[in-house]
Amino acid sequence: MSKAAKKLEVNLITIQDFNNLPKNYNPENDNPYMNLRHRAYFYGILSEMRDSSLLEIERINKNIEELRNTSDSDEIDLASRYSDVSDLMTQVERLTNVIKKIDKLLQKIQDDDYGYCDETGEEIGIKRLMARPIATLSVSVQRKKEIDDVIIKNSRRQMDDEDVVD
Repeated sequence: MSKAAKKLEVNLITIQDFNNLPKNYNPENDNPYMNLRHRAYFYGILSEMRDSSLLEIERINKNIEELRNTSDSDEIDLASRYSDVSDLMTQVERLTNVIKKIDKLLQKIQDDDYGYCDETGEEIGIKRLMARPIATLSVSVQRKKEIDDVIIKNSRRQMDDEDVVD
């Protein structure tokens, strides 16, 4: 069956599907992999993460507004306030990126593509997804990526050190 035909058969998941799961539902005890209940479970988890992130952005934006509306004549207080606002804006940017990633994952659930490694197509695994629902790489691919990142970082550091010596 073609992927397009398969997608026509896919049931769209809603938050109601998540709410209809038994309270003690454990996806580890349910087969086959990424069945309708799995998809409903992770849809709910990701939706809750998204909602929580939106609330956190709202709270941070209120803090930013309060800091901006505070008038300080002391230069040290003013510098501290600017630093605090910058830190809060960085948090908002991070949360915004998480929301974008969650939105893509929610769509992957609808497309029945969630739970599979972006690079290899292999199953990410229920345990990993329960620990990190926004995971898009299998453990082996993630580990290799992290090792490669360390190697690249160390190579750059070594090149920088060599530049200082010259």
